[in-house]
Amino acid sequence: MSHYYSEEPNVPLKTKTIEVCLRGQCFRFI
Repeated sequence: MSHYYSEEPNVPLKTKTIEVCLRGQCFRFI
């Protein structure tokens, strides 16, 4: 959990959001 890669540059972190990116595929858990 060191680097976060997001397709959207501006994402409000109001809730606990966990992004897991593997091989260019990003899975977002809210």
